[in-house]
Amino acid sequence: MLANPATIKDVASRAGISVATVSHVLNGTRKVRVETRDRVFAAIEELGYSGHSIARSLRRGRTATLGLVVSDIENPFFAVLASHVQRAALKKGYQVIFGNSEESGEREREILDALGAQRVDGIILAPVAQANVEAMARRRIPLTLVNRRFEGVDAPHVIVDDHAGASLGFDHLWTLGHREIAIVHGGMQHSTTLARVAGVRDAYRQRGIVFDETRLSIDAGRSGDAGEAGLVALMASRQRPSAILALGNWPMVAAIRGLHRGLIRCPDDVSLVGYGVTSPYWMPASSISMVEQPVIQMADASVRLLFDQIEKVVPVESVMLQPLFSAGESSAPLKRPLRRASGKP
Repeated sequence: MLANPATIKDVASRAGISVATVSHVLNGTRKVRVETRDRVFAAIEELGYSGHSIARSLRRGRTATLGLVVSDIENPFFAVLASHVQRAALKKGYQVIFGNSEESGEREREILDALGAQRVDGIILAPVAQANVEAMARRRIPLTLVNRRFEGVDAPHVIVDDHAGASLGFDHLWTLGHREIAIVHGGMQHSTTLARVAGVRDAYRQRGIVFDETRLSIDAGRSGDAGEAGLVALMASRQRPSAILALGNWPMVAAIRGLHRGLIRCPDDVSLVGYGVTSPYWMPASSISMVEQPVIQMADASVRLLFDQIEKVVPVESVMLQPLFSAGESSAPLKRPLRRASGKP
């Protein structure tokens, strides 16, 4: 049978003071001698009093809570990120309050306001709207951006070298003999997409080819439906590409659905490289060639940067991590005769 939980009377008895004095210590309603406060905190810890987290927060001037706001929890990348942020925070004795902005700037603002009202000690944010980030910076709440950033906003961030990541995927397909490589992306309003598309554009340019973005670039949108339809149309055309580079988890889903809908075999008819994270519950890691985002390292670095700010460690340096490529079963050497790409002699 479980013992009865400690009460404020038990704390008062253990500390050798009145219940009223314990209440004053916990609520800050009257000045109490340092020695008395220390006895109260010691009694709380010894007894496991349920109000110990509040007391500890008062003693340290903190709430021992962090906020984590992601832009789309249905995206496997953010689900894995949230899990590892929580683990890293717990190691430091902190709890995480979670929010999902659903790619809405208004919803993001509401969540950030609520976290501010909860007096969290810091926030890790996968940002949607630049105005919200600027507003948080003015409030001087410790803030770390993750995965995305905004030019001109002075906030520590943890990002991946997405330009290099796109080049990794492109180079793999090029080495296999593919010369027309289409891309499916998640929208040019995001810094991640801009960097990845630039990586593909530069990879073509380095080989003396102008990337035909009108024909070979498909915006999947947030749901991926537009990307699925666009890919079906592209693969049904007379000039269909021999390979696809899907620049994100949702673009990758759109590409897979589009190929399935068009009865196109992968890699027999077309090779596919994805970009993001894999999960045994979402997609077998061995089934698709992937540019992998180092999501665990991103979570750990985000928590570290946030605590550097909380502990007033200066300077706080932003972090750019390098992606990794792993070959799977979705890409293969080009089988049909090599066609000349536009602009290639």
